[in-house]
Amino acid sequence: MPQPSTGLRTPRKLRNTVVLTVGVFALAFPLLVLAGFAWLYYPERLETAHSYVQERNRAISAFVEGYFREIRNTVQLLGAMPAVASAPWAPETVRQDVLRLYREAQRANPNIYYVYSGYTDGTLLINDYTPPPGFDPRVRPWYRAVMDARGGRQEVVGLLYAEATTGELLLATARLLTGPDRSATGVLSIDSHTREIAAQIEARSHIFASAQSFLIDSTHTIVAHANHALIGKSVRQVWGDDPRIGPHGEIAYTDGTQRRIGYISEIPMAAWRLVTTVDEAEIRAPILQRLAVLAGMLFASSLAMTLVLAVLWQRRVMRPLALLLQRLRALSATGSAEGLAAQADDGMAQIAAAIESTLMQTLLARNAQLDQANQQISALNQTLAQRNVELARQATLDGLTGIPNRRTIDAHLVAEHQRFQRHGTPFSVIMFDIDHFKAVNDVFGHQAGDDVLRELARIVSQRIRTTDVVGRWGGEEFLIVVRNGTLAEAQELAEQLRARVAAHAFPIDRPVTISLGVAQVLPHESIEHLVGRADAALYQAKHGGRNQVCAAPSPAA
Repeated sequence: MPQPSTGLRTPRKLRNTVVLTVGVFALAFPLLVLAGFAWLYYPERLETAHSYVQERNRAISAFVEGYFREIRNTVQLLGAMPAVASAPWAPETVRQDVLRLYREAQRANPNIYYVYSGYTDGTLLINDYTPPPGFDPRVRPWYRAVMDARGGRQEVVGLLYAEATTGELLLATARLLTGPDRSATGVLSIDSHTREIAAQIEARSHIFASAQSFLIDSTHTIVAHANHALIGKSVRQVWGDDPRIGPHGEIAYTDGTQRRIGYISEIPMAAWRLVTTVDEAEIRAPILQRLAVLAGMLFASSLAMTLVLAVLWQRRVMRPLALLLQRLRALSATGSAEGLAAQADDGMAQIAAAIESTLMQTLLARNAQLDQANQQISALNQTLAQRNVELARQATLDGLTGIPNRRTIDAHLVAEHQRFQRHGTPFSVIMFDIDHFKAVNDVFGHQAGDDVLRELARIVSQRIRTTDVVGRWGGEEFLIVVRNGTLAEAQELAEQLRARVAAHAFPIDRPVTISLGVAQVLPHESIEHLVGRADAALYQAKHGGRNQVCAAPSPAA
């Protein structure tokens, strides 16, 4: 009778099938995971880039609007003065007064380079500047831009032009000057540097290192760019293809060999467009880096898992199969099959248990990662909300007193003035300041002076009507917009405020009083003139002994 073999041999065909299956699994599993990761992560990264460029555009647009709003307000204020419009034909003392106003405006705003005016007779009024021979203001770009646009807008904001002597690129904000008969007498212009705008544009991103922003005007000429050599050039000179620039929206173009994507926002005040772009390669780079790291981890773990599975397969499947084969051969020889089913079934059960355990550990680890990511996102959203609230507060309120700031009170004045022009609804203004406030600072210190300002703001805010608005005008000066209020009503309110402040115990060892000037808007009166009359009434109250209310008389009085 033949004897059974003592060695454990596995069937060759089954062994080759197992090796091929395990090898395909070791390669296919990482590739599938990498493909799924790229498919999910790339759109997310692209959306992050689009959100970032839009948010950056909004921030820079707000800065540029604020930058030019101050300069534009100065141009409007000076341009409304009759002395400025008629300076060439006025006495020398008037021209000197106009030049002094120009100098004070330059000192008040560090972004202002020159304040000047050119007239229809060829006269140029400017401080500390000697024009080149043959200079004629009437042919300069800032003069022609306003004169040529007289049928539409009577002002130009952010005009890029070259200075006549040095060739330096400047930004002009200009306004038409008119005489009493509304005929054009010249153009008032303010030149400004682009340093502050350039600083905002050149600020590096902490999210995308390749992010860049630049400004173009309505002719697609670059007016501000991190690369100063590009200022004054057309975008079509810089880019090889036509980017099809619209007023706003997404944009994609090729800059040399780089493919860039971005967003365009419109800045209506200056007729500019702000473009922020990001190198598309930088969007892909983190994905490729993460894919490389993930690929290494997956292939390493897959190799380790393959080795483990091979050992387990050999021990729990192949060896029992070999034993089964041996026992089957023994059966044919001896007729005994004891223990065959139990051994085979036991090995398969252990393999199933190992797979279940591995999957459970992977799921728990993934859930822990998701929980951590959700916590980070929640913390970022909370921080962003807090920053947005703080930015809104800083933009509208005075940092010391907590009441509306000068910009906000200016907006209320404009709104009330427009309502008055449309519907004839009257309104008044009350301008007041603290008597002898300099002495308060000198004797008790600036901290005590700040406490007095805060307490005064609180008293006035509690006393005025809910429809009225009080704001800090500057220093110790305050302005109240009395909506739908006549001069008599405003005087009554001013007297009540004066009495309440005089009777209040402030946190210093001396009485605090205020002087108030009241004025009601008149037909065809500008905001500047109305505020000027209130200021003159305040000046009269000061010289009348302080701690009193004076009303501004109408021109007829």
